[in-house]
Amino acid sequence: MTAERTAADAFALLSDESRVEIIRAIAIAHSEQEPSNSGPAPLSFSEVYERVGVDNTSKLSYHLGELTGTYLRKREGGYSFTHAGDRIARFILAENFRRPADVGPIETDGSCPYCGETTLEAGVDDQYFAVRCSACDRPVTGYTITPAQTRARSGNTLLEVRLFPGDTTKMGTLPTSGLRQK
Repeated sequence: MTAERTAADAFALLSDESRVEIIRAIAIAHSEQEPSNSGPAPLSFSEVYERVGVDNTSKLSYHLGELTGTYLRKREGGYSFTHAGDRIARFILAENFRRPADVGPIETDGSCPYCGETTLEAGVDDQYFAVRCSACDRPVTGYTITPAQTRARSGNTLLEVRLFPGDTTKMGTLPTSGLRQK
């Protein structure tokens, strides 16, 4: 009987740069494929080998073996992602391990539900996009944000977030329940 992997075991598999490169290469190859109702086609061993900088096929075979089960699934025809593999590939490609870009302060419309002032500013604080009252420094609204979102969108676009389809309310005028205090 094989022991279950722990989270530490799963992350330890990614400590080798070659394995991260393999995951990135498979993810990029999948993104280049035509969309299919059955998901991305598996990549053959030789297709993976062509896309990564591993010295020889025995090293690639070793690294693929280590990734198989946790991050990769070996099928007839090649390798594809498990759920964990897909999630970690998205994380790697989006570079969400980097710091978020600086955003703000951005003046925005609205009023503070605490003091009534209308001097609101938005910005990123520790991966949290928040609108705060400039007068009393309390949060008015906000949401968690990824580093990729801060790189791909302007501050004003981040202000235009919608909570649900069809919502036309700007973030600065949303309800304040559940916000963290600074």
